[in-house]
Amino acid sequence: MKEKQPKDEHDRKGIINPAFIQESTNITNEGHGVVLDIQNDEVVDQKNRPINQNETPVFTSERLPFMKNWKDKVKEFTTKNKSSISIFKIGAIYCFFIAYIVAAVTIRLKKDSDIDWCDGAGLLIIISVIVTLSITYKIVKQSLSSNTNFQKVSNSVVTKIIQLWNLRFTPAVIVAIVVISLAVFIVIDTADQRERLRSSLGLLVLIFLGFVFSKHPLKIRWRCAIWGFGLQFAFGLLALRWATGRRALECIGYKVSTFLDFSNVGASFVYNHLVDGQPLTAELTSPELNATVIIKPETIGSVFAFKILSVVFFFNFFIQILYYYGVMQWIVSRLGRLLSATVGSTAAESMSTAANVFLAQTEAPLVIKPYLPLMTMSELHTVMSGGFATVAGSVLAAYISYGIEATHLIAASIMAAPGSLAMAKMLYPETKASKTTVKDIKMEKGTESNALDAAAQGAANAVMVVLNICASLIAFLSFIAFVNSLFAWVFQMIDVEGITFVWIITKIFIPLAWCLGVDALECEMVAELIATKNVVNEFAGFSKLGQLKSSNLISSRGEGIATFAMCGFANPGSIGIQLAVIGTMAPTRKGDLARIVIRAFISGSMTSLVNACIAGILLDNPGVSGGNPIN
Repeated sequence: MKEKQPKDEHDRKGIINPAFIQESTNITNEGHGVVLDIQNDEVVDQKNRPINQNETPVFTSERLPFMKNWKDKVKEFTTKNKSSISIFKIGAIYCFFIAYIVAAVTIRLKKDSDIDWCDGAGLLIIISVIVTLSITYKIVKQSLSSNTNFQKVSNSVVTKIIQLWNLRFTPAVIVAIVVISLAVFIVIDTADQRERLRSSLGLLVLIFLGFVFSKHPLKIRWRCAIWGFGLQFAFGLLALRWATGRRALECIGYKVSTFLDFSNVGASFVYNHLVDGQPLTAELTSPELNATVIIKPETIGSVFAFKILSVVFFFNFFIQILYYYGVMQWIVSRLGRLLSATVGSTAAESMSTAANVFLAQTEAPLVIKPYLPLMTMSELHTVMSGGFATVAGSVLAAYISYGIEATHLIAASIMAAPGSLAMAKMLYPETKASKTTVKDIKMEKGTESNALDAAAQGAANAVMVVLNICASLIAFLSFIAFVNSLFAWVFQMIDVEGITFVWIITKIFIPLAWCLGVDALECEMVAELIATKNVVNEFAGFSKLGQLKSSNLISSRGEGIATFAMCGFANPGSIGIQLAVIGTMAPTRKGDLARIVIRAFISGSMTSLVNACIAGILLDNPGVSGGNPIN
């Protein structure tokens, strides 16, 4: 066979063929400013200087394809083994994590004899268990997703369950079982104190009023109402009767408050003593005494606009980062699936309501900010009702400073979440198709340049929110003071003193206080507390309750019921706050918000009263918790 001859001299010497260079991409060495080119069958550099062809060639026709094949092989390997590589990375990180947990727990146990489940070795153990279960779930899910037999079985089971649920009498039977079970429990639990059954009467009255004054009474979804009130009662049982559940709620509340307190660091740097309440000290030098006198005024207390509202900046900053990475979207989706399957609410409104457990009405809507413009009127009503029905973890310390029972405050905030969903859906049932269901919410990350850009935008967006809150509070509280003064003046003209708007509301609330389960001798006292909370604010109400408690003028049962009835942001100032906050986040819905805010205010207040009824059922007369505690 005739041996193939090289095409030209360059091939014989191992130099790149000009034809090959022309067919391929120009080869550039930017570090040395050299470009290989072909001019007159001669290899030259960028300055037309000939290259010594006797030198060992750097780029050959054999080496370039090798590099290309190597990259393709690496890409092909990573593509084929993507899941294995992912599992390997997760496994490596998990091993480092477990090593740290073991070392930390060992060190903590040597220093602490008891396990602190909220802030010590116990917390590390809980975190490691949660992480382990999450990783296990992910691995098992990935392995089962590719198993066709498992998919067939699971789909068959789900189909059967859906068919069973869609039977005509199935929902009614389940609701009947739940209602009968609660009724039997209440009757047995109150066997020694039948006066506690009066709180059950109050619960039925409030549900009846919710039906009568509903926007669309015939379209109420009773599944949502029963599930919501049932979960509210269950949370109350766990918080008031189960010691472990009570401690868990206290720990969660403490952690949330600690996190929000970090805003005081930045706020103190900017506003100084207006946040920490410690006034500036002054040094005066006395020539006569030849000494320096330090003048330190007494504590002046913090300013609401600079301390409490600074939390909005910090929290908006943090939430925007979570949105950028898609964390909040993931939480909304998962929590939405849970509550949609039980209560029947949509994902966005469920997430906002759950966030209200420990966040204020100014921060909770931030977690669903992108979805607010898309919400129906019923969903907006639910979001606002959740804000009115709960209190923030950041203000629990202020209430506790008045001498209020911390367990009652935390339990009331937890119970209000499902209760507000139920009451809101009774007063304003859903009549339109939602655009914020689990299927509608897209798991898209933020469009900002990076996490710092997202954080900066979050802090900047909070400026208008804070300004609107301040303006609304000033206007609404001033208006309430004017109304009180007007009522007082009208009655003074006929020589009747002490008649104010709060006094009139107190008289209206006396029968309601009796229905809540309050002793007849304390009904007017508790009614005044509830009226003060709804007409002025909850700070004024808890301040009065603290005075009554310190003077031993109210029983422990009356104190507990009053605490649950007042544990919510339903007051005129909050009306302005919610209109300002949510209106700033969804400017196109300001008119809709103004039309439903009063109904949402009433819904939030009624949710707190339902809380008080459940507390009246579970609390006995002499002590903190009724019945027999669950160990």
